[in-house]
Amino acid sequence: MADACMFVEPRHGLRLRQCVGRVLRQHLQKVDALVVAPPIVQRADGDLVADTELIRLLAELASADHELHQSLAQDSFGRVSLMDQRTDSRDEEREVALTEAARLLSTSVYPRALSADLSADAQWWQFGLAALTQYVQENGHCLVPRSFRVSFGGFKLGQWVSRQRHNRRSCNLSPLRIEQLDKLGFVWKLDHSRWHEGCQNLEAYIQKHGNSNVPQQYVAESGFKLGHWVKNRRSARKGKVSGGKGMSDEQATILERFGFIWDAKASDQGFQQLEAYKAEHEHSAVPADHVTADGFHLGAWVARQRMLKRGTASGELDAGQIEMLNDLGFVWEPQSFHWEQMFERLKAYKADHGDVLVPRNHDTADGFNLGVWVARQRTLKRETTGGELDDRQIEMLDNLGFVWELQSFQWEQTFERLKAYQAEHGDVLVPADHDTADGFNLGAWVSRQRALKRGTAIGELDESQMEMLDNLGFIWELQSFQWEQAFERLKAYKAEHEHMAVPVDHDTADGFHLGAWVARQRALKRGTASGELDERQIEMLDDLGFGWELQSFQWEQAFQRLKAYRAYHGDVLVPANHDTADGFHLGAWVARQRTLKRRTAGGELDERHMEMLDNLGFVWELQSFQWEQAFQVLKAYKTDHSHVLVPRHHITADGFHLGAWVARQQAVKRGTASGELDERQMEMLDQLGFVWELQSFQWGQAFQRLEAYKAEHGHANVPLDHVTADGFKLGAWVVRQCALKRGTASGELDERQREMLDQLGFVWELQSFQWGQAFQILEAYKTENGHTAVQTDHVTADGFHLGAWVSRQRALKRGTATGELDERQIEMLDDLGFVWELMSFQWDQSFQQLEAYKIEHGVTAVPQSHVSEDGFHLGTWVTRQRSVKRGTASGSLDQRQLELLDQLGFVWEPTSQGR
Repeated sequence: MADACMFVEPRHGLRLRQCVGRVLRQHLQKVDALVVAPPIVQRADGDLVADTELIRLLAELASADHELHQSLAQDSFGRVSLMDQRTDSRDEEREVALTEAARLLSTSVYPRALSADLSADAQWWQFGLAALTQYVQENGHCLVPRSFRVSFGGFKLGQWVSRQRHNRRSCNLSPLRIEQLDKLGFVWKLDHSRWHEGCQNLEAYIQKHGNSNVPQQYVAESGFKLGHWVKNRRSARKGKVSGGKGMSDEQATILERFGFIWDAKASDQGFQQLEAYKAEHEHSAVPADHVTADGFHLGAWVARQRMLKRGTASGELDAGQIEMLNDLGFVWEPQSFHWEQMFERLKAYKADHGDVLVPRNHDTADGFNLGVWVARQRTLKRETTGGELDDRQIEMLDNLGFVWELQSFQWEQTFERLKAYQAEHGDVLVPADHDTADGFNLGAWVSRQRALKRGTAIGELDESQMEMLDNLGFIWELQSFQWEQAFERLKAYKAEHEHMAVPVDHDTADGFHLGAWVARQRALKRGTASGELDERQIEMLDDLGFGWELQSFQWEQAFQRLKAYRAYHGDVLVPANHDTADGFHLGAWVARQRTLKRRTAGGELDERHMEMLDNLGFVWELQSFQWEQAFQVLKAYKTDHSHVLVPRHHITADGFHLGAWVARQQAVKRGTASGELDERQMEMLDQLGFVWELQSFQWGQAFQRLEAYKAEHGHANVPLDHVTADGFKLGAWVVRQCALKRGTASGELDERQREMLDQLGFVWELQSFQWGQAFQILEAYKTENGHTAVQTDHVTADGFHLGAWVSRQRALKRGTATGELDERQIEMLDDLGFVWELMSFQWDQSFQQLEAYKIEHGVTAVPQSHVSEDGFHLGTWVTRQRSVKRGTASGSLDQRQLELLDQLGFVWEPTSQGR
């Protein structure tokens, strides 16, 4: 419904209120005083209808104001008031409209219309009365919550109602206003503020939950204990309150208007909730913490019924209530009911699994921890003598095959697994980490039986269990048994290898770490390992010839390997990285013997060991021995090559790096390598003709090759790429000598070497010499060809690139190549008729070909395909001259060339000549 005040527009609101106010006052003077009653008539059936005369007056006012007319036309009030009071209107339609108009007048139009002339107090009271009238019409009572506001304008109706009670108690409320409020059923006396607060909270609870069955412990959100307040109201009604105070009829009427039910038992929704629960779950054994979907604590309610019947809770159940619960199948003893339910679950478990050995953490599909329940049955039977488990329950479990002594049963099951293990493996020596096929850790169980017998584990083994294990051949002292097994493996090792020096990392074929076990026996005897060897075990090892001092035994084993090496190789010069076939590091052991002898004086190597090695021809000073061996190799090299100038990378047929060894002797003597040569060694090398200064010797060899070159060629100007027959790069060596003299190469030439080269006629300025050689080749070319216009790609018979050299001279003169030509060289070339401008020279030669053609043919119109006898494409050249002149080809013709062609009668346009 639209707000009835909407017609009071901001532009003309005050004027309208004043007009309406005057109309109302005129009307009210006709019917009654202003304070007697508003222009509304209340019929006997409680409906409100508007005074038709007031409607008529407002209609007349609206006819004079278009905006008011439009506003009133938007609701039913407007439709009635603007009907122009036609007599032919239907009575039903008119009555509905009048009722709506009355409500609008009472709640909005009337209070606001009067506000222009009434006092503030009168306005506030009239508006409150109109709001309360509407509240009563909508809610049926005047118990307005203190915080209640009307929807239009936010008017605080709850405070207004409280104020009227206060004004009456203070005698500040006129009789006429009291009468008007009484007509609405106004409640004047409440139980102070607590009564009023209780009513407000009760009304809120009813609105939220739909009933007044407030639980006794219920507390409203504001903290008000509504449950206790409701209980006290019922008690007050029965006169069961302290001080003899009861409840007034007025208060009872107020509560009944809320739908309050005085008999809490009769109104208790618990039974209905229980009926619904049973319909859904097929039983009434409600869990104690069960809460229904609508928030009802049904489990607590059910528990309370049992307590009421037992008399352990205040209150009582009458016979009718007990009968109702019994008819519903109520469970008065939930423990017995729960037990039977769990028993049914146990039966179902047996049907699925074939036994009742429920794991402790097993939960059923419906969420019950069956494993815990089964364990508790055993506990109850052990702790009681016909107590919590009765004979019937015990019998039921027995008939189901219930296992009361689980530990004993499980032990026997595991014993069967051990028997199966023995049948498969032939013994009961179960590894500690062995799991059976069904996932049971049998190894751990076996270890626990030994611990139980020793008393090192909690629990015990009875006589029958120990007897069963003994009959199965159970090993109680596993360590002793395992020691004897290891001893048997050691005996087998000795039988195979004829000794007991077992390598530490040796494993037997069955995976036993025999080497580690042997090492542990020695450590146990020395006391360096935890544990001990008893006298019997020590005696058994001694009888077997066990070596307690391993180092001495191992030395003799290594010596035997060295003897075997000598028998195979003929010496005891074992390489440092040599390993025997059985993986022993013999090379490292041999090196250690030398180290031991140098470090000790009869210490770690005893006299017997050194004597044994000496008798075997052991080499104590390996470096000296190896030097003499290398010297013998050098002697053999000299025999083969007549010198000892061994190339640095030379390796003998047996893989010895003789070149590197020779270089090292030279470096040792110079002091540029670590080590030393004694006098005897240097004397031996000198007698062999050893070259100590290799660079000087090599220079002398290269000089001899240069002498041989001069003897063959008449000069010492060796080409850069010249290599001698023995592969020596003599050309490169010659260049290096020039660079050494200039200081542009690392190293130096001594005075003797420079003198030797000068006496040989060595050319130090090689470039100048080489230019002179090239000039002589050019002279020979001119002598042969009559000109110096050498083609760029021309190479002489001896391989000299004369064409490239000639081109370079032109480039040097033009400055387009690095380097330079001196005046003497340019003069020599000019005297030889050197062609500096090759293109001009070539043009002149082509022109001579054209002259010869004209002499022979009488014309210069050479066919384009014509080639002269010497292979010159004269026709192409002639065509090009025409193209160059026309500018359709790159290049140019100078004035001299044009004149020469014209003088010869050159045909520039062959078409015009009839060609």
